[in-house]
Amino acid sequence: MRLIFVFIFLFLYCLSCKNQSAHDRAMDKLSPVIQKDTVGLLNLTPEKACFIVRGRLDLPAYSISLISQYMLPTGSLGHDSSFYFKANYVAVTRKSGKITDSLKVDIDDLSNCHTCSVILRNLTDTLQIQPLFIQLVTPGLDLNRNTYIGYREGKLKEFFHLEDTQDYGVDLQKTDESTLYGLTFGIDEVIGAVEHNYPVRIDLKTFKVSHPLPDKQYIGFKTDAIESFRAYRVIKGQVDSLLISVKAGDSVTIDTFYRARQKVRLLVADSVIVEIKLETAQKKIRHPPAAG
Repeated sequence: MRLIFVFIFLFLYCLSCKNQSAHDRAMDKLSPVIQKDTVGLLNLTPEKACFIVRGRLDLPAYSISLISQYMLPTGSLGHDSSFYFKANYVAVTRKSGKITDSLKVDIDDLSNCHTCSVILRNLTDTLQIQPLFIQLVTPGLDLNRNTYIGYREGKLKEFFHLEDTQDYGVDLQKTDESTLYGLTFGIDEVIGAVEHNYPVRIDLKTFKVSHPLPDKQYIGFKTDAIESFRAYRVIKGQVDSLLISVKAGDSVTIDTFYRARQKVRLLVADSVIVEIKLETAQKKIRHPPAAG
């Protein structure tokens, strides 16, 4: 595999010699995806492999590239370029020994996403995970994929991956020597809306990913009641015995969901805090329209 990717880099280097300065500028921008079917200009022989560099990250000790492989026929292309897509690879060259390691990554073909970009982010020093810890963010059909790559026992590996809606990727923090923590997207149980405050934890010993549900979750969705109901008023953070009537059409804000108690707190008329059962919120408060 290492010899294959030595050939890949020699192949890409030869292609770039005609306009080296333009090539370097493209790489500095992390290679936006190529336009549809431009790979057809390479005049390759039947079923010859073509490699496109989608992004590159240059570090003092390593050079990291995301490379797409296509198998192209002779002459003009009879299909959209995605038809010829074979696989995506991450190639890591260790500059000290000029050794290239490669890893096949399970991400979507980027051929037809002309406005898409990829992110290769070095987290080695930020998260203190040696000798190399890289976040690769790539767009998908519905969600963006965050792939985390590095070395373990001398081998290049994908440690874990996360899916999220944010283009810039999931922000992870190291909470102790063996744990990473961050927030990703989820669909709340109250109104079925996308929220970006769902915790994710990664065990650095096993790279196992867990998604613990928060006991208390802020929603902050302004809407209105579609049916009348009564709710207990909350005073100084405590649920009181005083009942407040909420009529159909009244403006309400879904403030916080208390998951363990299955209760929801609302703001009525922008100032009065009340608490209701989750079931009441699901049935008697207007939800956002379904996506798509």
